[in-house]
Amino acid sequence: MRSAVEGFAGEAPGGTAEGLDAMAETFAREFLRMGFSPDAVLALFKNPFYRAPNHIYRARGEAWVAALIRRIANGGEELHAEA
Repeated sequence: MRSAVEGFAGEAPGGTAEGLDAMAETFAREFLRMGFSPDAVLALFKNPFYRAPNHIYRARGEAWVAALIRRIANGGEELHAEA
């Protein structure tokens, strides 16, 4: 069975699921800081033009990405701080 990040070397720090999650958090935070609404950020993750965010979207699923964006937009804790 292939991992979510297998075949995506160089895109996720260390090629781990944790690295993929950290990348997702960074992208979401940066898009939100740029003034995009949470819905617009989710649309960017869905867009294949944005390869890395779209890979995260496909690997983690819409519900996971949407929850991450909501948590960050609402000032929630950082993803990597969760156990």
